[in-house]
Amino acid sequence: MRLLMGKFLRMNCRIFPLVFFLVLLSSALHAQDANFKKEEDSLRLLSKRVYAVGSDADKLAANAGFSEFMHKVLQEPGIYAWPFDSLPGIGCLRAPDNAFRIFNWNVPLINGSSRYFGFILLPGKKGQAGSVIVLSDHSDSIADATTQILPASRWYGVLYYSILKNVWKKQTIYTLLAWDGYSAKSSRKIIDILTFNPAGVPSFGLPVFKTADGIKTRVIFEYSRSAVMTLHYDNQLLVTGKRPGGQLKTKKTGMIVVDRLIPADARLKGQFAYYVPAGDTYDGFIFRQGFWSLAEDVMVNNPSVKGKVEKPKPIEYNLLPSRK
Repeated sequence: MRLLMGKFLRMNCRIFPLVFFLVLLSSALHAQDANFKKEEDSLRLLSKRVYAVGSDADKLAANAGFSEFMHKVLQEPGIYAWPFDSLPGIGCLRAPDNAFRIFNWNVPLINGSSRYFGFILLPGKKGQAGSVIVLSDHSDSIADATTQILPASRWYGVLYYSILKNVWKKQTIYTLLAWDGYSAKSSRKIIDILTFNPAGVPSFGLPVFKTADGIKTRVIFEYSRSAVMTLHYDNQLLVTGKRPGGQLKTKKTGMIVVDRLIPADARLKGQFAYYVPAGDTYDGFIFRQGFWSLAEDVMVNNPSVKGKVEKPKPIEYNLLPSRK
């Protein structure tokens, strides 16, 4: 009997701490669930109104209310950990190192273009609110965006769908992949750079892109609105030389894979609203010694790329312009 009691006590000494831990974890999750669910529900209702109203003026007015409330919610202590996984049309991206989050959305206009809005959220110290940085879209007034380094107050507005991280000489470089519903006839895809100074102030753009047209601060691809263009990070084959028998030497490396864009008709050269993917030719940008260097004619072996079906985006934006 004593032996059985001893075994029972030893077993329960191990089980009770585990049960206690699970109870605490369940309580913590429930408490977190109660923290910002009400706010997220309110944001969801406000965001739906933005896309439900008809005129551009009504959409922008509804968006102003949504944006103001979103700004207020993001200033709440503890909000940084909240997933925000039920906001339709709102992108909630997290940096690979969890150093910041980007909240990003568009308001599609009747003429086929979009207005863009967003915030960068920096984490606060334990128990304190983080820093909220407003992104103010000035893309209409930026003459040559491929040569500009821009503050958040003169942001080149787009929709981000991927964040990459690289470090070069102690500088952390975040590369952003994005889409822009530029006009009724053409779309754009963009590779941009985000960096922070020691005070946590962000800047967009950096002269790190080695292209056929020189060094650029960001890369912009414009193409027909009816086409689908590939722009994503992947491991693909890079040609490094030839073997004695004439066979190509290749090496698999991480790169930003890009469709080669060509005019649908040679007579339309320079009219980017009529550019489409070549279908069998791809280029890549490879990060080397602090630069994203262009590599032409990349050997893409991913069937999803060959079939022109892009990988599913982690964010469902409201991309299509409204039509009456």
